[in-house]
Amino acid sequence: MHETRTLRIEALDKSYGPTHALKGLSLAVASNRIVGIVGPNGAGKSTLVKILAGEEREDGGTLSVDSTVWSAERRRRSVAIVHQEPQLFPNLTVAENLLVENAGLRRPRPTREVRALLERLEIAPMADVLLENTSIVVWQLTEIARALLRSAEVFLFDEPNSALTREESRRLFEQMELLKSPDRFVFLVSHRLGEVAEVCQEVAVVRDGAVVTTLAGDEVTSDRLASLLAAEELGASAAPAAVPASAPAPPAAASARPLPAPGARLEGIPGLVIAVTGPEGGGGREIVRAASVRAPAPDGRRRATERAYMPSDRQHSLFFNLSVAANIAARLRRDQLPGRPRLLTQRAFARAAQAYIEEFDIKTERPGASVGSLSGGNQQKVALASALAVDPALLVVEEPTRGVDVSTKRQIYAILRNFAAAGGAVVLYVTELEDALGCADQLYVVSEHAIRGMIDVKAVGELEELGVAVNRLLSRRRDDAA
Repeated sequence: MHETRTLRIEALDKSYGPTHALKGLSLAVASNRIVGIVGPNGAGKSTLVKILAGEEREDGGTLSVDSTVWSAERRRRSVAIVHQEPQLFPNLTVAENLLVENAGLRRPRPTREVRALLERLEIAPMADVLLENTSIVVWQLTEIARALLRSAEVFLFDEPNSALTREESRRLFEQMELLKSPDRFVFLVSHRLGEVAEVCQEVAVVRDGAVVTTLAGDEVTSDRLASLLAAEELGASAAPAAVPASAPAPPAAASARPLPAPGARLEGIPGLVIAVTGPEGGGGREIVRAASVRAPAPDGRRRATERAYMPSDRQHSLFFNLSVAANIAARLRRDQLPGRPRLLTQRAFARAAQAYIEEFDIKTERPGASVGSLSGGNQQKVALASALAVDPALLVVEEPTRGVDVSTKRQIYAILRNFAAAGGAVVLYVTELEDALGCADQLYVVSEHAIRGMIDVKAVGELEELGVAVNRLLSRRRDDAA
């Protein structure tokens, strides 16, 4: 029987200007197990992942395996990472993306091993399809497949199933379980505490750039993890923002509007937050994206921009080479910037963005800081601020809280509700029913490219009850087809 190995992280420090992302973080983990890393947004988890993968260099501290120091170069060779935002080549097929690193100048040819792996992840039918023509789920599973194909010593899964269904997540966790061996280290970074408790044998809780506690064995339960994070997640900053007293009530016509017939296009309704869900590939995303296409306002009145769209992938909604302020102001015309400046300067962007930075509680050292230096939750709020800065009549968002913590989820729910309360219309595509329960008025269930029914979310009290109602609509359709 092989002996287990030990990976040690000792006194790890990392700063970005005045922001201290890691403050003497220390952790020792054994191989042959799945180790979870949890904590609120901004705790330092993403920075830790980047340093472990050799993508960032630490300012201080050491990393070693069995007393052998691991350099950043060795980490780049020995670590396979599944990013929350897939880092792939859209102009290559799914199968080619798995082989591109070793292809040289020739176009990679899928091997039998690649085909078998795609079969296990149940995306083999997409093997020869260009990645740009597939859904975010296929992107995520392709990223996972690429990591699984590598003979790495360390596997890092950073919110790997944020776009996956429960069944797809189950298949992923089965693959992670197969990776466990005395020669390998497997890490899972996730905000889904129930899944962390189910999958991981050990969990490190990170807060303010340091490991505050570790749990192992029977200590790893979702209740225990929730209690450890409760003070941070459920603090005053997590409370939903109050709806302005001057906000107009939703129009009376909104509640009287008839339901769309199956196959119809879904439109936004002023004063309401409408969510759409359903099996991936069933048409829900397409219906929501169709709602983002511009059309004349029925009453002839327009805002500066009729519709704003925010995709699920932050890689497609943010400019990571620009500042926080420039990202928030990116959609504005020059005459929409405060003072109508003659030149598009960082100062002009900062003036336009400052109110959103304060109102949305965006944690950044300054408006001119790189948006890439922010945590995932703060990046999500920047993307949302950019969409709302143009004052749209309709806001369309795919997966509004993908990969963010409980505190940030509540803030985003409040932002969406307040926008609707002020007379805007919101259409969401959600893969997590928690998002619908958190802020939606109505939830449309879509499968086989048609709307199967609507659920009055405000009449539903529990998440489990909402899940039962959704499954009932989906099951009714399957029974009818049979």
